[in-house]
Amino acid sequence: MVIVFSTIIVSSEPDPTPSLDEVLARVAILEKDVATLTEREAARTTVVFDDSALIYKVVHACLKSASISEDEELLILKRLLQ
Repeated sequence: MVIVFSTIIVSSEPDPTPSLDEVLARVAILEKDVATLTEREAARTTVVFDDSALIYKVVHACLKSASISEDEELLILKRLLQ
């Protein structure tokens, strides 16, 4: 997973104290980044099945089925366990 954060441009002015507008702009960028990361985390942790017994049955069926290849089994398991 690649996470890209917004770029904050720092002024090369000799005064190290940022203006209120600069601070507010940085806060807005950080809020946007936090919202993006929160959405990604929520999407990443979405449960495929809420029922653990059903997950067991799906995994068992995959392993027993001759029509599902080993690569397909691994893909299914990876997606179920994300």
